[in-house]
Amino acid sequence: MARNAITYHGVTQAIIDCLKVKLQDGGVNGVGTSSDTEGELTSHGITADYLYDPINQMLTITITHKPFFVSCGEIVGKIHDALTACGDLNP
Repeated sequence: MARNAITYHGVTQAIIDCLKVKLQDGGVNGVGTSSDTEGELTSHGITADYLYDPINQMLTITITHKPFFVSCGEIVGKIHDALTACGDLNP
């Protein structure tokens, strides 16, 4: 079981709103509404928890399960690409 967390800083509500649309369009389940600050995402055998702190503009994503043939780096790369497409981030 995977347990890899990554935190992104400088994530505004506008970036979250954009990201949620991108995830839903990509077939990810569990995205929730714009005001949801935590939840679980699932897609293609991958499960991840997310926690968004709007005051500090931090998004933490924890990969909780993934197929053995998919690396955490691949998952994190796709998340990073989607966040970057939605707006500027502070690493």
